[in-house]
Amino acid sequence: MTTLLALILTALALAAIGYPLFARRGQTRLRSSGAALAEMEERYRSALADLQDLEADREIGNLSETDHGTLREQYRRRAAEVLREIDALHARETAVRVEFEREAARRRPSVSTGTLVAEPAKTQARGRSARLPVPVLVGTATAVLAIAGVVALYARAVSVQAAQSPLATLPIAHAHVVTNDETGGFWVGHHDGLLQSSDGRTWRQAGTAGDTMGVVATPDGAHWLALGHDVALVSTDLGASWSPLTHDLPGTDIHGAAAGRDWIYAYVVGFGVFRSGDGAQWVQTGVPIAQEVGALAVLSDGAGGDALFLAAGGTVLRSADGGRTWGAAAGAGNLALGGTVRGVAANPDGGALFAATTEGLYRSLSQGADWLRLPFRGSPAAVGAREARVAVVDQEGRFFLSTDGGATWVPSG
Repeated sequence: MTTLLALILTALALAAIGYPLFARRGQTRLRSSGAALAEMEERYRSALADLQDLEADREIGNLSETDHGTLREQYRRRAAEVLREIDALHARETAVRVEFEREAARRRPSVSTGTLVAEPAKTQARGRSARLPVPVLVGTATAVLAIAGVVALYARAVSVQAAQSPLATLPIAHAHVVTNDETGGFWVGHHDGLLQSSDGRTWRQAGTAGDTMGVVATPDGAHWLALGHDVALVSTDLGASWSPLTHDLPGTDIHGAAAGRDWIYAYVVGFGVFRSGDGAQWVQTGVPIAQEVGALAVLSDGAGGDALFLAAGGTVLRSADGGRTWGAAAGAGNLALGGTVRGVAANPDGGALFAATTEGLYRSLSQGADWLRLPFRGSPAAVGAREARVAVVDQEGRFFLSTDGGATWVPSG
């Protein structure tokens, strides 16, 4: 209900602001007002994001209560100033309207003479006095609706983040990859090995040591592979036991592995992208890149092939040709990724791409053309997704789980 109310109030506010500003699109001065309004809306969204980040910093201990209170008041004042500017812009636009109407009235033909004459001053005064209450009422209503929208959206974001709590704290130094398996379980590859859990609350060491950076099943589901820096293991019993993998990859430093519809892919440092159907025999499909690679993800490209994504050089790269060429997939403008990208994961069931960055957790439904920041509090290190389950391990080794695509988070209790 809170989200619905926020959307309704915000829509009404924007409608109240937008209608008079865009009613006369052909007038240059009003077009300028529209551009100014867009800039103010961007500042408004920025203020809201800062308030959310502020709460997150306090929760993880990055801010004292004193600093939190001071900054919160500053950000609230900034948001209020933007709303006042929006109201003032509306008033200026109304004044422009009055000016146009006065000029039109002055040039309106007289009924008796057929010449252009000015309206009597008394009539103009009555016209102005009759119109004054309208902009005042609309401006007041706009401010009230906009403030209500801010409050509702802010309350919603804070309440979602406040409910977030880890299901477990893992005994690891740093997580590289999270994999959600088809049974509902989870795998976490980290700097010193591999952990497995059936529910996200209790975990066991999966019998392997080493810097594990990819955990993936072959397309037929017969084998699970654990790959990483000098790590190449295979399991034929869903991870209950592991043995060395016999393979023909040219290197042993593997930074990321993921499954597509018909193939599994791996990025080998110094050599590039390789694909395989069974994990033993591999074919090179892409060349190495200059940036350091941290993770690999695969989505269907919508035409029967696979689109590959890398967390590389602090951003997300996309390839539609198996890794021969790469382009940016970090969005643009207000819908771009924020912060340095640490990890990337794909949900093959819903076509969603997720990115873990220093500023939070992001999701893209357009293969990286634009991104939406999800209400996750903290600094994620790795993310995994399957169906509606989104799993995150943060920089402190805490494991979080969402069962609705990242909108809310399962409480620890």
